[in-house]
Amino acid sequence: MPLCLPYDTTDPTYFTGGKRSTILDTQRAALTETTPTGTLTGHTDCVAAVCWPTPNTAVSGGWDHAVRLWDVQREEAVHTFNGSKAVYAVAPQPVGGHVVAFGGADNVLRLWDPRYVCVRRMHT
Repeated sequence: MPLCLPYDTTDPTYFTGGKRSTILDTQRAALTETTPTGTLTGHTDCVAAVCWPTPNTAVSGGWDHAVRLWDVQREEAVHTFNGSKAVYAVAPQPVGGHVVAFGGADNVLRLWDPRYVCVRRMHT
């Protein structure tokens, strides 16, 4: 059962995540088909959150404590932040931004800019 269904409103594609530890890239027109048009593989446990900041970029968070920034066309993670607890939610900065907000089992909101090594911790 998918846990995430975000989509880019300018594109008929959507992503699903779930217990398979993969993210499936699927066309809305192909909802009756069982084969996705692409797969993003890298998480080692359930993918609990996916967001789509740009048409070629996705961000995911999972029970493996990781937040991953994906190049959708190449189907590979280009940056990974490894935390200490499961990640339940990810949200991108509005258009043109690089920052990703995420939170999870440790009840802390974090701000991550993949261009830099550090992550800013915001108390909740």
